[in-house]
Amino acid sequence: ESYKVITQANEAETNEQKIQRLSSHLTIYPDNSWDYLERGNAYRYDGKRKEALADYNRAIDLNPEESYFYFTRGDLTLKHGSARRALVDLDIAVQIEANDKLYLSSRAEAFLKLNKLELALADCNKILELQWDYYLGLSLRIQVYRALGEHEKADKDNQLFDDLYSIH
Repeated sequence: ESYKVITQANEAETNEQKIQRLSSHLTIYPDNSWDYLERGNAYRYDGKRKEALADYNRAIDLNPEESYFYFTRGDLTLKHGSARRALVDLDIAVQIEANDKLYLSSRAEAFLKLNKLELALADCNKILELQWDYYLGLSLRIQVYRALGEHEKADKDNQLFDDLYSIH
């Protein structure tokens, strides 16, 4: 009998189970911003973007100083909505945590989609100053250089990228 319980505990929770668990928890602790974020992520992975957005909004309402909440909402909007709207959240995330490479990468991606290439390049350069071999920063900078028509720089970064991340 205890083997069955251990086996069940080690099984991955489905998104539906996670949503049910977090919804139950939120009835007891309605001010838990991280539970809203986690449930929002489960909704997102289930393709329920409206529900995800509502939970991200609630998490931000409860804890407006948490940069990750803005990043998560901005990332959802960037991937499935408007780069311009996403940029608002991603900029707030970067203002709160100026050296977070993930936040800078997402903001650079939003700038790239909006054709604000110099701003995208500035974010990429900052990322690579923080960590010269950061995968996402280097990958984005290659795209930005190509969009700027700076093919030599793109090729140089592409060669570095291949050297770092190709399977030899």
